Formats: sequence, C-alpha cells, structure tokens
Amino acid sequence: YDRPLKTIKTLQGIAIGTFIILIVYGLLDEHHRYSRFLTLVGAGWAAISTSGIRLVYNLFRFKSLFPEDAESKRIIIVGSQDEAARIAALLNHSRVKASYIGIVSPQLDEIEAQDKTGNNIRLKEMVEVFHINELIFCGSDMSSTQIMNQMTFINRPELEYKIAPPESLFIIGSNSILASGELYTIGLNAVDKPSNHRKKRMLDFLVSMLIIIALPILMIGISDRKQLFKNWVAVLWGKKTWVGYVPSKNNLLPFVKPGILNPLDPFEKIRFDESIIQQANLLYAKDYRAKQDILILLNSWRNLDRK
Repeated sequence: YDRPLKTIKTLQGIAIGTFIILIVYGLLDEHHRYSRFLTLVGAGWAAISTSGIRLVYNLFRFKSLFPEDAESKRIIIVGSQDEAARIAALLNHSRVKASYIGIVSPQLDEIEAQDKTGNNIRLKEMVEVFHINELIFCGSDMSSTQIMNQMTFINRPELEYKIAPPESLFIIGSNSILASGELYTIGLNAVDKPSNHRKKRMLDFLVSMLIIIALPILMIGISDRKQLFKNWVAVLWGKKTWVGYVPSKNNLLPFVKPGILNPLDPFEKIRFDESIIQQANLLYAKDYRAKQDILILLNSWRNLDRK
C-alpha cells in the first residue's frame, strides 16, 4: 500500500499468498484437504477482482488505467548552481515527466540567488510545501555523509532519493527499451524506507523462529544463554533488531533499532577507528540489503548473546 499504488504489487501479494496456501495444503492430512481447484479459482478471482476494481477506479478518478506511470514528478535538485542547473536541463530534455523542478544550494551559509528556490535550511519545509516526491543530490557537490544527514533531517521515508554522479560519469541513455534520453542517476536504498522497515522486521521475526528450532545447536557455541533469551524477547517484541549499526558517536543516521550484531562483527579480530566505524554505518544505512543481514548472522551467530 505504499504510494504510488501499483496494480502489480497487489498481484504479487496474491501470488505469494496462494503459494503459501498451496505449501500448507501439501502438508495437511488428506482428511483435512479441500479441493485444490477452489484454491486456484479463489486466487484467480482475487487477482481479477482486486486489480479490476483498481483499474476501474483509476479510469474514473484519473482518466488513466495506470496513473502511476503518467504521474508527473515534483523534483528538487540539491547541488551547486552550475551543476544543479545542468542536471535540471538534462531532466527537461529527457523523458522524465516533471511538473516542478527546484534547485537548492548545498551550502547552508550561501546567500540565496534569484534563480534558486531556497537553501538547505528551508529544504525540509520546501519538501512539504511543494509536495516534493523526489530529491536528486549532486554527487560532485555533496559527500555521502552530507547526503545521509540531509535525509535524516528531512525524515520523509516515502521520498525517492537519488544521487547524480559527477559530469564525467553522466550517462544520457535509456533505462528501458520503451524510453530514451533519461537522466542516469543512482537510487538510494536507505534502511529507513518503509519497504526496508518491513523486510527488516520480517527477517527479525523469521530469525527468532529459527533460533527456537536451532536452540540445541546454539547452546554449544553460546555461553550466556540467559542473555540470548533476553535478546530474543527484545527482538521479538520489536525493541531491538538482530543487526543494527556499529556503536558510534555519530547519531545523524536514519533510525534503526539497537542491534545485537553489526556490520563489523565478521571482522571482530580487527580494531577499527571511529572513521571506519562511521563509514561502515553509512554504507549500511544508504544501501540496505536483507542478504547482508543474513551473512552477518551466519558469520557472527556466536555473538547473539551480546549485552
């Protein structure tokens, strides 16, 4: 249900749900099995009815079957005047549908110019007032730390965040065979995106269930069983997460619950200084992957009893 609403997301949910039902069906005793035909017919009807209702609504409300594809973006480019103006010109000549393009200076103390819409002090307010749905940061003018700080300050996970590489790395080309001349940008898969929050919570829950199953094996490698149980309860109740940030003095990062493990645990024999710790946290925050959490858990499961 994240905006923009997409019919394909609904169909994916129905497909996954049907697959789970069929798996459970195969495990049931024959006496408790009902007709597989009814399951498939139900899934088909759910797909047709839900997508059909949505398409009819879109047709009457937006005069289009897929309004998310035709929706104009409202974009703010954060960068120096020359670089941001160049990216804005590229956007205007590309297939990107934008009803509003604003330019904001990354320098907080820079005097506002006439052709700019504001500066970073007002960036958060501008996002709300102009209903911005995409921010593009100029990679040549801002470091990754500065970009993450801005994302944390704005605190709008539903926004799309992108980084435009420096001029030498720009690619004016197509991201699909149906469109041409699009501006090439790098998407940020920030850890605080709603979809990543759900993935992380689901992973925490599944790992907690697996710990119960694998408890006899875990008891061999884990010394503090009482602390393991406390951690298990805290994660299951949503107070903590199995993998979080490395403890650091830098608090300007997207919110993540306190973690039992962290990205540097696989290298526990090495001592890292504060700059390396902050860099590890930054990389984890701006490009979250559930696979990374799984690898950390597999390599550092003996630390699940950490206080």
